[in-house]
Amino acid sequence: GGGPPAEVNEMPGVEYLGFLRKSVPAEMGKLTKLYATAFALVHPTSADVQPLVICEAGYCGCPAIAAKSFGIPELIVDNVTGLLIEPPLSAGAFAERMLELCENSAKYLRMRRAVRSHTTMTLTWQAVGAKIAAEMKSALGDQSTVAGSVRAS
Repeated sequence: GGGPPAEVNEMPGVEYLGFLRKSVPAEMGKLTKLYATAFALVHPTSADVQPLVICEAGYCGCPAIAAKSFGIPELIVDNVTGLLIEPPLSAGAFAERMLELCENSAKYLRMRRAVRSHTTMTLTWQAVGAKIAAEMKSALGDQSTVAGSVRAS
């Protein structure tokens, strides 16, 4: 997305790398490396309904700390694949959850393994498509049998 405001960009430790295009192999490689080497993704959104960045980070084993709102709890299993924060959001709440991971390395390492497993098993296009198809089949019943018998008659 867009760059951070100037006051954020000028803070010590902030480095804005610009927009990385996934369609450009070198930029995709850079993004993947960032996710894989990051300690955690901090996503203090108050408007991102279904943030794909959480899934992308998870594919690389990077847990997220994000708001417990919108569709985010469908992406993060609290205390297993990441940490959720109850609104209203505050910098202090994010800092507390980050410290929780910093102070418990065993939990943190379990979380890195769990988020990778969770995202690659349940948050891929193939897995989501299979869930949608199963829900449709369940809701509609086995319409293929009915349709097949109508065509055969």
